[in-house]
Amino acid sequence: MPKNAAAPTAPRSHSGADAARRRLAGQGLFIVLVVGALCAEGVQATSHACDPSNPAGFGYEPSRFCRLAHFPGVPDSLGSVLFVSAIFLTPVLVAVLGAAAAVATRRVAILRASAYAAGLLTLAAWLLSSILGA
Repeated sequence: MPKNAAAPTAPRSHSGADAARRRLAGQGLFIVLVVGALCAEGVQATSHACDPSNPAGFGYEPSRFCRLAHFPGVPDSLGSVLFVSAIFLTPVLVAVLGAAAAVATRRVAILRASAYAAGLLTLAAWLLSSILGA
């Protein structure tokens, strides 16, 4: 074989890229599950606090927040469903979209940014429900 001729190379394996995607997908799934659990608990805690029969609740007269969200119970009108979804499902949506974008691009920075944003939105949802529910 001549000196300048390239040596035959073995076919490249994409296992490194696949492992990175699997790792990002696992981390993204964990973030989505944690944010989803915190938001579900926020809905339950707010619904329980809006219950007028709850002695530790917001009082016997439901606040505007409780009336708008149709708490206690399940929101039963389109407006109350949209209101509760906007508050408590937005963080989950941010986490899902961030995880999907991170897996598609294999960029950890996207996953990290979406995790921070989802965490801040979850905190904001908890604070909003506790402040306005009083």
